[in-house]
Amino acid sequence: MGNHETSHADDYWGMIDYAWSCAVISDETHKLLRTNCEFNSSEDILSEDDVCQKRLDEMFKQYNEIDIYSLYYLLSQ
Repeated sequence: MGNHETSHADDYWGMIDYAWSCAVISDETHKLLRTNCEFNSSEDILSEDDVCQKRLDEMFKQYNEIDIYSLYYLLSQ
């Protein structure tokens, strides 16, 4: 089965890349997150740049608008 425990940094990058690959966030937002954010293994965001936090807020706002567990549900209806 594998280890279900991952670091918070891996969780953040996973959410960011998933949101981008499913077109939840734009290429620009993805690039800004990748360029400006740094995470450690705890829940801390190491980046002191406001760009990172603003883009994370934007991503989570977009996630709140949809059901991330069934992104393609409506397309199959």
